[in-house]
Amino acid sequence: MGLFDWFSPKKPVTKDNKGSPAPKRTLDLRDTKEKSTAYKAQYTLTPADEKIARDIVTLLYNKDVMYSSNRTEFDRRRERVRQIGKNLCQNGGRDRMEQIAYRVHAIGSTYDPPVTLRNCEYAWDGICGWMA
Repeated sequence: MGLFDWFSPKKPVTKDNKGSPAPKRTLDLRDTKEKSTAYKAQYTLTPADEKIARDIVTLLYNKDVMYSSNRTEFDRRRERVRQIGKNLCQNGGRDRMEQIAYRVHAIGSTYDPPVTLRNCEYAWDGICGWMA
């Protein structure tokens, strides 16, 4: 190994050494119930819950641009998402909120920019024990 080999980037570790990087490994600390909820949210929910999830995606889409260009509209939409969260808490509790949030993530991840689970977490902070 030469002196400059120490400073050059190393090749990614691969299974077959054909240039493709090894898969990224992550540790999922969610409990089995939450993993199941996330899996089920990849598929269509009941018609009522599906409509709620799609409404939330519409309300949260492009929130960053809206925050800087139209703060009043941003606040109105955020408050509407909070109202939806409160309603879900009263009619189904945290389990239903989680199901909807994961569905929002599943639908919203196809958008550019994406609408993610984290967007729901921020909007629903403090509702039904939800913490952002």
